Amino acid sequence: MTLDLGVADGKTCYISIAGMAAYNATDAAAHAANIDLVYLYPAIANITFKHALVSPAADLEYLPGVTLPANVNRDTKVSKV
Repeated sequence: MTLDLGVADGKTCYISIAGMAAYNATDAAAHAANIDLVYLYPAIANITFKHALVSPAADLEYLPGVTLPANVNRDTKVSKV
């Protein structure tokens, strides 16, 4: 288990659960098979939006303005419990 992965919206936002690491876009492309989640904290006008963890295979409406690195496409199931 790793604490404080140091994620940042649009920077180190690609998370690997198996590797317990957060990657930037360049490193995420190199580890594409291990990227499970994308961290988002976007500023959306007239919407109070907090943090989100989104599967790379999610519909693009859940990844506004995000261009995924090559081959980052895992379909990770996320449950809020």
